[in-house]
Amino acid sequence: EGALTAIGAPFLMDVDAGGQILNVQGSTTFRQPAPDAGCLRKSGSGELAIAALDAGITSVVVEAGGLRLATPTAPACPRPADAAVNEASLEAFVAELRPSLTYRAYLNTTAHGWSFTQDVATVGTGFHAGIALDDAGGLMPPGSAPDGDAVLYLNRGQASTPFEVPASGVYRLSFHAAGRIGYLNRHVTVSVDGTPIRTLATLSTAFCQHAVKLPFLCAGTHVLGFRGEGPDNNGASFLDAIRVTAFRLCPAAPVLATVTNASFEEPVEHFETAVMTATPTETGWTFDGTAGTGRIQSVDPVLRQMPSAVPDGMAAAWLAGSGSLRQTVQVPQAGDYRLTFSAAAQPGRVNHAFEIRFDGAPLAAFTTADTLFERRALLLPGLTIGAAAELVFAGTGAASTASLIDDVRIERCEDGDAAPRRALAGRFPETLSLDLAAGTALILDYDGTVPLNALRYGGRPLAGMIDAASEPGFVSGTGRLAVPVHGTRVRIQ
Repeated sequence: EGALTAIGAPFLMDVDAGGQILNVQGSTTFRQPAPDAGCLRKSGSGELAIAALDAGITSVVVEAGGLRLATPTAPACPRPADAAVNEASLEAFVAELRPSLTYRAYLNTTAHGWSFTQDVATVGTGFHAGIALDDAGGLMPPGSAPDGDAVLYLNRGQASTPFEVPASGVYRLSFHAAGRIGYLNRHVTVSVDGTPIRTLATLSTAFCQHAVKLPFLCAGTHVLGFRGEGPDNNGASFLDAIRVTAFRLCPAAPVLATVTNASFEEPVEHFETAVMTATPTETGWTFDGTAGTGRIQSVDPVLRQMPSAVPDGMAAAWLAGSGSLRQTVQVPQAGDYRLTFSAAAQPGRVNHAFEIRFDGAPLAAFTTADTLFERRALLLPGLTIGAAAELVFAGTGAASTASLIDDVRIERCEDGDAAPRRALAGRFPETLSLDLAAGTALILDYDGTVPLNALRYGGRPLAGMIDAASEPGFVSGTGRLAVPVHGTRVRIQ
């Protein structure tokens, strides 16, 4: 008796006793006595991930949805400390402006740890950076600052401030940004230690969150910069709630396969003219069919097609129906790699299905049922140095559905990273039988071979080596199943 509710990602469960039914319905699992002891029966459209089965379980029956065989991930380490950004919400400036000012330009000076510089090419009465309060008449909607009362103001000047990284690793910068009333589309270039990282545009007076994955940073002090750019001298941007959060700690820069434009950015000028772009040609990716890129939307007075924030940058890729996107990636060092990416359903077009292929082989199939981005990970074992392989996201869903893809990363696994999801040896009894109904999915999310007693799909017995290559219609993942032949089959036509 009782129930288990899993919120968010699919859950992992060790089943150590038979005689029960698991009805998987969305994110809720109900447990109740079953008449067929020794059988694990799954119904409902969700996915059940199993890490191990006791010898008392002799069969697993999947009536709907998907079954994933995968070892559990390693226990989560304590969350690493974030970097400390100096005066991240600009509130120290409030006392200097009130009660007489709601805006102040800081011309080539330093205050409260922030350094302000005018545009050296157009120094004059304007082209500056400064601080504004969210009750500044005519500049922004009153009370709209995300964190406190003060915001950073950028015309064509630059503002920079130090931030302290407690431990070496990969970090993510996030901040809220908006445009000045009547003067939108200011371009803002983000830099770290003087190196430009990303350029974005403020397209709305509503504050929306931006996230930018930073390059590897050593422990110590670094400098974060924001520079206003663009052809319009009157355009202005407001920034607030600036944070640098730890993504992953590592003593040295991670080894990455070369993925060009992993966040699907376009020149910011393109984002000013359209929310969605079909089959763009300047992104480093090849788009086929109903696929392309889209930029974030805040409160634009049009039908919402994109979310107000994406995991990295201003844009994400979209693929609808059978559309696809692909790119050939290069492997710098031999070893095991892990592909990670963020996926979500496009607003109003949920339940899109797509599959991932690498070097021509299917890896996994996914369905995006939620408009919130979820991080996905797949193992790419045994890649050789200098290898070039095509990475494909291929839509398999209905034309009325669509997925968003962002922040694609292929990183070499360290020795301790690859092991937790590699082997399933000894975790499943060799007497086990799997019986999957037609239309269900089997994901073999491991490396190597697992022996089974029997495997049936849609009532059809299968034997031999079973993997994504031999049965692409319902099997995905990198693992294999070894199923012996039971007797002789004769087909008479």
